[in-house]
Amino acid sequence: LLGRFRPSLPITLEELRQNGLESHIHRLTTPYIKRHLVEGVFGHDWFRIKERFLEDDGYDTFKFKPGLNSEVACREVVKKEGSPIGYKRPEDITAGLNQLINNVVLLRDDERPNDHFYPRIEMWKSSSFQELPGELQHNLRTLYQSYFYGRQDQFWADTAMRKLPALLDASRMLVCGEDLGMIPACVAGVLEKLMIMGLKIQRMPAPGESDGKFGHPDRYPYMSVCTPSCHDMSTVAGWWNEDQGRRQEFWNTLLQRPGEAPQQCTPEVLDMVVKQHLWSPSCWAVFPIQDLLGMDDRLKCNNPRGDQINWPPNPQHYWRWRCHVTMEDLVKRDDFAANLKKLMQESGRCGGKY
Repeated sequence: LLGRFRPSLPITLEELRQNGLESHIHRLTTPYIKRHLVEGVFGHDWFRIKERFLEDDGYDTFKFKPGLNSEVACREVVKKEGSPIGYKRPEDITAGLNQLINNVVLLRDDERPNDHFYPRIEMWKSSSFQELPGELQHNLRTLYQSYFYGRQDQFWADTAMRKLPALLDASRMLVCGEDLGMIPACVAGVLEKLMIMGLKIQRMPAPGESDGKFGHPDRYPYMSVCTPSCHDMSTVAGWWNEDQGRRQEFWNTLLQRPGEAPQQCTPEVLDMVVKQHLWSPSCWAVFPIQDLLGMDDRLKCNNPRGDQINWPPNPQHYWRWRCHVTMEDLVKRDDFAANLKKLMQESGRCGGKY
C-alpha cells in the first residue's frame, strides 16, 4: 500500500497548494492514529499497545515512538517480545500495527520529500482519508484520478517504447504483458503496437471488459493468454468451495446452469471451465496443473486451499507448494492423458495432431 510507481510524474507542492492541501501535508503523510482507531483495532486493552509502541501527540492523537514507525521495526519487536496483549496472537498484533502504519493518504518522495508526493493506493479506504472534510476528500480524489489515470499515460507509453523493444529483441520467446489490476489507458495501445499478448484471468476482468465479476473467454482477443487461475490466487476449486455468492453467480451466468450451484467444485465444473478456455479465441490457453487434476476424482486434491502457490498479502509466505501426485503415478494414468488429448484436438489447439 505504501509503494509507488517508478518512474512516475509526482504530485507537486504547488498542486497541493492550489487544492488547499498545503497546510495539511503533515496530517496526510503521517500515520493518522486516534484513540478510537487504536481501540477499534486492538479492543479494550488498546492501552498496552499505546504503552509499548506509541506516544501522545495531543488531542487523543498518537504517533509511533522513535524507531518504531515501520512495519519491519514493529514486527521485530513483536517477534522478540511476544504479544503485549496476552490473549491476542503475535501475528494479529503485527497486522494491527501495520494497519496503523499504513493509515496515510500521501507518500513523500525519498529525494524531494518536501516538494514531491504520491497518493497511497486506494487511499479512500483509509480512515485517515475518511475523517477528512468533504472538500479535501474531493480535491484528493481529483489528484488521485489525475495521477493514476491521466498524467502518466504518455510518459509511461514513451518509457515503454524505449525499453520494451530491447526486451523483445533479446529472445525468441513470446512475451505476455500482465495487464491486470490498475490499467493505465496507454497499456492497450503499447501492447498492440508491439504485438505483445495480454493476460486474461477469468476472475480478474479488466475494467470495461465484462458486465459482471468474471471474464467471458469467448470474448477474449486473439492476442492474449487466457487462464482460469494463476500462482497468486486460489485455484478454481479453492475459491469455489469458499465463496458461495461468487460460485452461484458463476454457475448461473458463466456456466448458464439453473438452480443452486454444487457446494464442492466437482470434476464436471472444472471440465466446463477448462473447455471455456480451450475454446476461447486466445492464442494461448494456460492452466495450473491443480485445475487440470481437479477434472479427475482420483487425481484432485482434497485440500484445495493448500493448492494455492503464493499468498501475496503475506510477505512471510514461501513458494513451497508441491504437487500431491507424483510424475510416476501421473504417467500411468493413460485415461487422464487421453482426455486432455481429446480436449486439445476438439478445440483445435494442436491442429488435430498430438
